[in-house]
Amino acid sequence: MVSLVMDGSAGESRPTWEIERLAGALGGVGDGESPAQVRDLLALMPVHHRAVLVLRELEGIDERGAAELLGVAPGTVKSSRLHQARSAFRKAWQQ
Repeated sequence: MVSLVMDGSAGESRPTWEIERLAGALGGVGDGESPAQVRDLLALMPVHHRAVLVLRELEGIDERGAAELLGVAPGTVKSSRLHQARSAFRKAWQQ
């Protein structure tokens, strides 16, 4: 997880079902979409967006735990970073 969160390089090591789960959780991603496309999109996102998406959506870490790992307030994870990251993912996916 750490290298995917930090630099996007470990996307290939994530099981396909986890990538599909992330895509489904973020909405706007149709059935049959390539997990590689999702990984590629995550790799292009800013690290602070990618990190919060991976921690919350893939790893299932709660807001408090994600905030601690990211060094930010729990409210920042919930109301700011996660919302922005999900929006950015959806927008980039639709392009």
